[in-house]
Amino acid sequence: MKKTFALLLALCMILSLCACSQQQQTSAPPPADLSGQPSAPDSDKAAVPEESIQHIYDSVAPLDSQTNLTIATLAGSHHAFVVFLMEKMGAYEKAGIKSEIVTFGNGPVQMEALVSDSWDCGTTGLGGVLVGASKYGAYIIGAAAQDRNSLRIFAKNDTDIVKEGATTENNVYGTADAWKGQEILVTTGSTLHYTLAVGLNELGLELDAVNLTHMDVASVNTALLADQGKIGGVWGSYAYGETLNSRYTPVMNAKDLGLNICVVLVANPNSYNNSAKYDAIQKYVEMYYKTIDWIYASEENTRYAAELFTEINEKNGVVGTVEENYTTLTNDTYYTLEDAYNMFHDKTTAADGTEMTVIEEAHYGPLDFYVANGYYEPDTLSALLQGNFKSDILDALYKK
Repeated sequence: MKKTFALLLALCMILSLCACSQQQQTSAPPPADLSGQPSAPDSDKAAVPEESIQHIYDSVAPLDSQTNLTIATLAGSHHAFVVFLMEKMGAYEKAGIKSEIVTFGNGPVQMEALVSDSWDCGTTGLGGVLVGASKYGAYIIGAAAQDRNSLRIFAKNDTDIVKEGATTENNVYGTADAWKGQEILVTTGSTLHYTLAVGLNELGLELDAVNLTHMDVASVNTALLADQGKIGGVWGSYAYGETLNSRYTPVMNAKDLGLNICVVLVANPNSYNNSAKYDAIQKYVEMYYKTIDWIYASEENTRYAAELFTEINEKNGVVGTVEENYTTLTNDTYYTLEDAYNMFHDKTTAADGTEMTVIEEAHYGPLDFYVANGYYEPDTLSALLQGNFKSDILDALYKK
């Protein structure tokens, strides 16, 4: 009996020890990492925009030697925002570029500055391309963004144009009689000028049926808000201004009119053909598309970008709200590097039967319209296609 009891007691002690051992093994913390390497990040936790924006240009290799680069753009535009955001985030400095940013009120004036080699590269709109390529030999080196939704002609709410409402399939307001003789504040030679011309054509009118007063877009916006005009054209975040939209109605819209308009990256041919400048321009293009990738990587990034857009605009004297700038970023979206590469290589046929690339046709069509209406000489059409659209930088970056 004593032996049996002793054996049972021993068995209980063994089982108890095993249970304790298992409990210790289960609750013991994992061994410390003594390798000296940082712990791997939690891949399920996305970096917040304020953090991820700090790493946009981590993979960009700097130039062998610092290069001066003057970058030209249009004040208050969404394509200009990327140029300024790159400056804010130290992109140029990281790439070995000593940058200077200069702004212009419209594309044609920007291109006139090429005569004195006032800038090396930058962004511009349709007006800048048509004047720059045909008259000054400017090179188009990339596609920046769509430029349709925010190209709007506004009329005051108490005008007959607004009272008559949309009268065409493409939502042009008013009748021909309501438009005739009206003074219109617009940046002549710009995408807004083109939008107005196409809209008037839908009503059976030519541009000479109205009176154009040339102003840059910022001045048009100021004039309308001060009740110094009944009809005017604005673009970018100006088109979404709460005060403007409460007093005026958009009576023409480039997107409704079916216009395929874009803004582009451009280069001074003299700078482009200088080896040191060329390398710096390629870095500029590379970082431009990296910035775009970051903006649309998440909804949080886009929202934060709108905040930065507002901040940068205010610094440059352009007033707007975060929501207005967010609308700009989501309505007239930027092109990715792949989008741009395809636009420079995919073929299409213009209305007159001429075969060309998609990016060329986006400018050839509007220029054909201007030529037909006597604003440009016929030979400017062929001049536009004389090698001004350069894909080599896009090719090099896309095939990296």
